[in-house]
Amino acid sequence: MREIKFRGKGIDNGEWIYGDLLQYRVLPVIFDKELEQHEVDAETIGQFTGLRDGNGDEIYEGDIISRPVNPTEWNKKHFGITKKKMEKAEIRWDRDNACFEEQFHPGKTMHPCFDVLRLVDAQDEVSIIGNIYENPELMEV
Repeated sequence: MREIKFRGKGIDNGEWIYGDLLQYRVLPVIFDKELEQHEVDAETIGQFTGLRDGNGDEIYEGDIISRPVNPTEWNKKHFGITKKKMEKAEIRWDRDNACFEEQFHPGKTMHPCFDVLRLVDAQDEVSIIGNIYENPELMEV
C-alpha cells in the first residue's frame, strides 16, 4: 500500500511538520507521529510523492530537485536537449490530470505527468536541492 502523508510549515514556529492532514475549521492541521495536532500554513502544504531521492530523502510536492535529463527525441524536439545534462525541476500537483508533474522552468513543464518511471530509473542521480517556500530563487531563470 502506498504511503499517503503531507508536510506543512507550522504556524507557531515555522518548522516543517510531517503526518496526516486534516482541514479543521479555518486552519489546516497536521497530526504528527505522536498524534499531536499542529496548525500549518495552508500555502506550504505538500503531499509526499511516494518517491525518494538518491540520498533516501522523501520527495514532496513543492520540492526542487536536480535530476538528469536525457536527449530523447521528445526532449530534442521540444526543448533542444542534445546531450544528457542535469536540470532543476519543481515538483507540482497537476489537478487537471490528477498526477504529480515536473516543472523545469516557470511555465515550462517537461513531463505533463510526473514521469515516475524515468525518475525511478535515475533515482541515484536525483537529489532534493531545496523547495519553493525556502529557496524560490533556485527556479529563477
